[in-house]
Amino acid sequence: MLPTQTAPNDARDDPSRSLVRVQAGRAYLPLFFVHGLAGVTPRFKNLVRHLGPDESVYVLREQDMKGQQPILSRVEDMAAHYIREIQTVQPKGPYFVIGYSFGGLICFEMAQQLHRQGHAVPLVAMIDSGQPIYRKDFGRVFSSPKVLRTYFLRLGELFTDAETRATFRSRIRNELWRLFFLKRQTAAGPKGTPRSLPRTETMLQAANIDAAIHYKPTPFAGRLSVFRVQERTVVDKFDRYLGWGGLAEDGVDVYDVPGNHVSATEEPHVRVLAEKFNLAIRMARERSNSGS
Repeated sequence: MLPTQTAPNDARDDPSRSLVRVQAGRAYLPLFFVHGLAGVTPRFKNLVRHLGPDESVYVLREQDMKGQQPILSRVEDMAAHYIREIQTVQPKGPYFVIGYSFGGLICFEMAQQLHRQGHAVPLVAMIDSGQPIYRKDFGRVFSSPKVLRTYFLRLGELFTDAETRATFRSRIRNELWRLFFLKRQTAAGPKGTPRSLPRTETMLQAANIDAAIHYKPTPFAGRLSVFRVQERTVVDKFDRYLGWGGLAEDGVDVYDVPGNHVSATEEPHVRVLAEKFNLAIRMARERSNSGS
């Protein structure tokens, strides 16, 4: 049995570190939470509190929130960096990794890389995190007049470049993905334009959107837990498994939770999310103890 690990130097004020301990519980296997699109981890605060004081919890944030280091732009590179971070406190598996939104892609890739290293990953959990390839019907996503206005403004910029038709089509696809993520992740201003963000946060979000666009997940030899919010976008109604069904060889557990992409992690909905998370954690620990 893996003994409880102590935290390394607290990373809260160290921009070179991504791993931050938020709760030192008695559980011998810690939970590792991966940030969403913005690179920071505030959405986990309420959930961690409701999981109970016994859980040992760490969160992973972007490597450098102060703009002093290069931004990682590939999901695979982010996952490799975060694995190095978590192995400073837990050198060997089994591992329990959890991702919110965009963080679900990183979480999935971490599980893949950990599995290739020979480690068990009995809990791979995604909070409202869709597998990007399955979202194919972009048209209905952009039914909102606010989003359409923003889209056509961006589209006008594209026509000014002398590009080949193939390259232009690629850029259109990328722009649609950017707008889809921005619609879900940023608050809109009075005229439908995304709120202004600090320069570093804007750069991080842009890099993360590009990383999500280009990430192509492959089948995982394990089981996934998907926490699916009940207030869904039109696109997300197409697939109960949010695209992960064909990528988990041991199957996918789907947990329906109240709220939307944001409110599911806030009061009062977060209480239900925590209850179902505790169930998923308990089942993962049983699988780990049985060696399955």
